[in-house]
Amino acid sequence: MATSSAALEQRYLLEWQNERRKVRLVGRLCTVATLLIIGTLFFFLIYLGNPAIELIALSFFVIFTNFSRFVIYRLYLVPRFFFALRSADEEERAAAWRVIDAHRQEMLHPIVVERREHSRPEDIAALSPDVVAGWDSLDKVAWWERFARGWLIAWVLVLCVLLGMLYGLFQDVMYVL
Repeated sequence: MATSSAALEQRYLLEWQNERRKVRLVGRLCTVATLLIIGTLFFFLIYLGNPAIELIALSFFVIFTNFSRFVIYRLYLVPRFFFALRSADEEERAAAWRVIDAHRQEMLHPIVVERREHSRPEDIAALSPDVVAGWDSLDKVAWWERFARGWLIAWVLVLCVLLGMLYGLFQDVMYVL
């Protein structure tokens, strides 16, 4: 039985590390995309001299892209294995709590701050499994998953429209040169 409990703990820890890795990756991708968009914006501003509607739309797309960081952060704010705290299986609950307890400050501090509660280390140390399992942040995860999926679809559609507009603008600039 200890083997399966240790395996559960290892699985939960790996899930949490993968989620954190995804958040960092999306953050880096948003930074690269923002820099590319700003570079494109300056390129067209230098050659056109005055801003076209496409360039103004591109500026808003930078904001739209960077909002993706927030969406992904919120999506992975609550690690998925926190739902094991609500499980009927005692072994699952205990394994989840051991992982949370081992990384208490890293896992619970962002959630406590989001809930606008006291985030002092002694307050976080006093949290019990029952309190964490009762948080409404766990109930909001499904909503954030739906929102993130819709956000990704909207982002891709806006990207396709902007790329089409920029292609036309690029053809105009190359025609002038």
